[in-house]
Amino acid sequence: MSKDLSIFVDESGDPGSESKCHAITRYRFSQVADYICTLELEALKYREGTEGRTSTLFFGTKRQFERNYLKKIRKKRLG
Repeated sequence: MSKDLSIFVDESGDPGSESKCHAITRYRFSQVADYICTLELEALKYREGTEGRTSTLFFGTKRQFERNYLKKIRKKRLG
């Protein structure tokens, strides 16, 4: 159990240092931002008709992409 707790506790003791919890949170936010940017870029490619073979294999047709990925992520927009 003490191994799990080390994730949430700043082990360095320096008041100015970032805790592991904050570092993990920041890393996860960057992953989410990267995912959203990727989906928006693919949306542009599908709209212009320049999507590649890999995009089509991974996301499917334009309709499938919009229904299964883009629509779901855009529902969560803040603004």
